[in-house]
Amino acid sequence: MTWIAVSDDVHNKQLLTLVEELECTDTSLFHEFLGFAVHIYALIAGNSKGKTPEYQIPVSSVLRMGDKKRMNTLIEYGKKTGLFKKRTVKVDGFENLSVLADDKWIHIFDPKDNRSRNDNRDKALLGPVLLRDGSNCRWCGMFVFKRSGGGKTAKDTRQIDHLRDDYENDEETCASEVVVACKNCNQAKNKPSRSSSKYNINKLLPEPKRGDKLFHAEVVEFLTNECGYNFLKFEKTDIEDRYKLSLVQSKAEREVLVEACVSLQNPDDK
Repeated sequence: MTWIAVSDDVHNKQLLTLVEELECTDTSLFHEFLGFAVHIYALIAGNSKGKTPEYQIPVSSVLRMGDKKRMNTLIEYGKKTGLFKKRTVKVDGFENLSVLADDKWIHIFDPKDNRSRNDNRDKALLGPVLLRDGSNCRWCGMFVFKRSGGGKTAKDTRQIDHLRDDYENDEETCASEVVVACKNCNQAKNKPSRSSSKYNINKLLPEPKRGDKLFHAEVVEFLTNECGYNFLKFEKTDIEDRYKLSLVQSKAEREVLVEACVSLQNPDDK
C-alpha cells in the first residue's frame, strides 16, 4: 500500500488561491478543488502498486470521479493553476494528465521512503553496520551521531546511506549494502551532479581500522544494550562522548563483522 500525506499548510498553496479567483462566485470551489486534487494524488498512489509513483493519470480515470461536465471544468482549472500541465501526453493510446509533483504540498510516499525508515529502526541491520563503520561518515569522514527533535537537520546527524536503489518490494536490506553517512553526504547523492558536489561521494573511504574507529556514546549504548553485543569492550577517549574499541577482538565480534561484509563495494565499481 502506498500512502499520501497532505501538508498542514495545504490551504495556503498558491494554486488554490488562483482557483478562487477563477470562479469567485462559487464560495465552495476552494474546498471542492482541494478535495479533487487529493483524490487525484490518491489515484496516482494507488496506480503505483508499490513502485516509485509516476505523476500522470488517465483523463478517463478523472472523468469517472464524478459528474463528467464538472470534472472537465475542474481539469481546465487544474491546467490554469498548474496542478496539471496544459498538454496531455499519450501513454498506451490513452490521454494522460501530467500532475504537479510537490512534496511540500501533497506527498506520495515512495517505497524507498519506507525502506529507509524501516532500515533505520532495524537493530539486526544497524548493529553490524555501526560496529563496522563506527560513528564516522564513510564518504567524508565526519564524526556523526543520532539526533532527535529539531537537531535532525544538522549536518553531523547520523544517517544510513543505501548503496543501491533497485530493491524489490519484499527484498531485505543487507548490511553490506548500507554505510554510515552524515546528512550532507547522504543528501548530496541525490543531486543531479555527484562529481560537482563539495562532498566526497564518488568513492567510499576505507573501512576504519580498529584502533582508529570512533564510536559516539549513543552508539556504544545502542550496541551493548539494544543489540546485545555485550562481548564488546569500549574505552573512553580524551574527547567527550567518543569511545574506541578494545584492541582485543573477540570471536563473536568477528562473526558480526563477517555478517556486515567488511569489504564493501563502491557503487561506481559495479
